[in-house]
Amino acid sequence: MRSAKQIAFWAVLTCAISLLMGAAAVVWTDFGMPGWFFVLTQIWFWTLGLPTMLGVLLVTAFWGIPRWTTLPLWLFATCAAAVALGFQAGSFLLLRWGWNRVARRQPRPGRQL
Repeated sequence: MRSAKQIAFWAVLTCAISLLMGAAAVVWTDFGMPGWFFVLTQIWFWTLGLPTMLGVLLVTAFWGIPRWTTLPLWLFATCAAAVALGFQAGSFLLLRWGWNRVARRQPRPGRQL
């Protein structure tokens, strides 16, 4: 069983990697991103980086509401990073809960699994 500190560490690490890969992809797109990096980002964002990607997309969707678009870019980046970290940590906690639930399941006497 993983401790809360370990889960927090892995959530922060995977969130940071996802945000850095996303920023690199946005910048590199303007200069001709190599195909290998595109494939790498797609694999990452559809596996471990999915909660972070969904968090950033959620903030982006709400940022287009009228009268919110005049807010500074640093505030958007801060909100997106905070929501992405929350989504990433929540997904790790949900996975831990599910894993513990399956691990505690005891087979019934006389029944084969």
